[in-house]
Amino acid sequence: MEDNVTDKGRYMGTTTLVIEILADSTRNKDLVDKLNTYRLSGVEEYWIIEQKQENILLYSFNEYEIDRYNVCGRGETAESIAFNGLSTDINHLFDELL
Repeated sequence: MEDNVTDKGRYMGTTTLVIEILADSTRNKDLVDKLNTYRLSGVEEYWIIEQKQENILLYSFNEYEIDRYNVCGRGETAESIAFNGLSTDINHLFDELL
């Protein structure tokens, strides 16, 4: 990963994890267009935070295909597949947002 940082300190490459907060105005774009863009570009994991439903959609990709899909809601913990130990408690997340 250090090889992907330019002499100006900019990262050049494909990110491992993308986390987005879903907005009504970009819902279709995030759920369809961006999902496919990230999948085809080599991103390993994509989280979509849905404030209205108080859940997180978790996608992981393997060889440019959806490998796993999960929905985590209140009372659950969302855990990253790509980053060991990265997680968020759904109750705590949405209690802080509201």
